[in-house]
Amino acid sequence: HLVNTDEIIDVLLYGLGEPVTGPIHPSKSYYNKSSKRIEYDIEKAISLLKEAGWEDTDNNGIVDKIVDGKKMEMKLKYTTNAGREHRKNIGILLKDNAKRAGIDIEVEILEWTVFLEKNKRREFDMKCLGWVQSPIPDDMKQIWHTSSDSPDGSNQVGFGNEESDRIIDQIRETIDEGERAKLYMRIQELIYDDQPYVFLMSPRERIAIHNRFENADTYVARPGYNETKFTLKQTAQ
Repeated sequence: HLVNTDEIIDVLLYGLGEPVTGPIHPSKSYYNKSSKRIEYDIEKAISLLKEAGWEDTDNNGIVDKIVDGKKMEMKLKYTTNAGREHRKNIGILLKDNAKRAGIDIEVEILEWTVFLEKNKRREFDMKCLGWVQSPIPDDMKQIWHTSSDSPDGSNQVGFGNEESDRIIDQIRETIDEGERAKLYMRIQELIYDDQPYVFLMSPRERIAIHNRFENADTYVARPGYNETKFTLKQTAQ
């Protein structure tokens, strides 16, 4: 409730993005459109924190709670990699919103290799990354199967149980598109219910191609074009 996705898209991406609620690209037929966006609502966030026992008892602006007999303040690190300015700025926007709810967030920017090593060791409170998808049917195993919850695996949030593993395995074996779509819908429901990620958006890109070229088609797959098919327009002699 402290993540203002609309602000992220409008301010940081200049409107070139679409909010998402799960790990499937919204252009795909089996994207679960029934999952509602979690609304940006600071008062709701404050209410949930209070319900969980987090309140600012010493009036220093940070909520606290007695944990194992000791007072603990809600201080978190938002970590991302250097060189991605919009990811850093997402953290800055989140930091400002979280402060209004009494949560202190430190934005930490790390060199890429250091960032990867800390991820392997699960040394993060929250981190910001993006996944690249292809036009082919999604294989959920790399990111969401419990077998990928390992130092070198991509399931670094520890998501999954027997049901989700079974569905992911079935997706890989199911040829019928209709049946596979049902499985995709179910795994998205499980991920949404657990909220291991705060899903943000699917960015859009603009491609400019000079009009002297013919056959300059664009594609969903990156980089979005195939220059080997470009041909120069024939000019009249």
